[in-house]
Amino acid sequence: MTQAQRAPVLHAIEAFCGGALESCAQLCHLIDDRPAIVLHGIRPETPANFIEKFPVGTRFIPWNVSAEIQPRRDIRGVLALRQLAKQTSPALIHAHSSKAGALARMSFPLGAPPVIYSPRGYAYLRRDIGVLSRSLYRIIESVLGLSKHITVACGHDEGRISVVSQKKLRVIPNGLRTEEFRDLAKRTPVVSSKIVGSGRNAPSKNLKLFFDIARAMENRDLEFLWVGGDEAAKQACPPNVAVSGFIPREQCLAEIAEAYVFLQTSLWEGLPRAVLEAMALGVPVLAHPSIGSEELVSDGAGGQLCENLEVFIAKLKEIIDDPVLRARLSAGAQQKIDADYNLKSIRKQWKSLYALLAS
Repeated sequence: MTQAQRAPVLHAIEAFCGGALESCAQLCHLIDDRPAIVLHGIRPETPANFIEKFPVGTRFIPWNVSAEIQPRRDIRGVLALRQLAKQTSPALIHAHSSKAGALARMSFPLGAPPVIYSPRGYAYLRRDIGVLSRSLYRIIESVLGLSKHITVACGHDEGRISVVSQKKLRVIPNGLRTEEFRDLAKRTPVVSSKIVGSGRNAPSKNLKLFFDIARAMENRDLEFLWVGGDEAAKQACPPNVAVSGFIPREQCLAEIAEAYVFLQTSLWEGLPRAVLEAMALGVPVLAHPSIGSEELVSDGAGGQLCENLEVFIAKLKEIIDDPVLRARLSAGAQQKIDADYNLKSIRKQWKSLYALLAS
């Protein structure tokens, strides 16, 4: 049976941007024995060239849903997902991030077709909403966690907190083709004055903290670059910060590869791909404590956790002033990603799970 004749995998994703989009595209490449259909939302941060990230032949269908709870719109989203599943008879549905996960599990609570839910950062971890909203999201996760789906956490930290609300759980970490990152690192000269962060201009990314660190270091001969952001971020940034706006992925990785230190200021994540990529490139990471970031740098092998602005400044100065420390952290970062997040082993786990559910 050819790939085109096999039942497709239906990916449902509202958060069609950033790490969730990259992970969805990566999975479509990894599962190369079935066609892929992507039912997706559109956010302001969704790149115009998203089709180029996916395998040739991937089918894309817009989905009129939003991150927030909107009952009428959500009901229409459920109906659209059920109708598409009826038309395409997928082998399984893979829902990425909280909103798509909720709608997919509401649509198929009995597990026919099978549903995989990848939280990629639970909504109840958000800090841009109130306590009542976070409590509501936690209750929703607990109730939907009883349905006949399987939750796949993108990291061990996310897996640890998933145990409370998810009945069936696996952990398959985000991964990278580490040899490609090593090759890029080898041919990219490091700029000793370059400090980089990356991400959308979203509350979770805590861009203000990055700007505050830069302001505190204005007396040093340093260049701060935020890879990503938008026009509002460009207007708000200090004089010693450049905001790139959207740039192609290859250029983004090249900018990070030049960095002397990578600053991860996020308040909540799943397992941040930006940190994985920086560490795979041998760039030491200073990270605000959050789910995912703690998993990657809490042992000090490739970076350090910084709980506030003062600690970020102190640790950044240490690395800048101590090339031996920087070299040790660089080597430790690459070794950790090679050992624990190499896509070769992670691909086997995903293929095995897909084959089990689709049989």
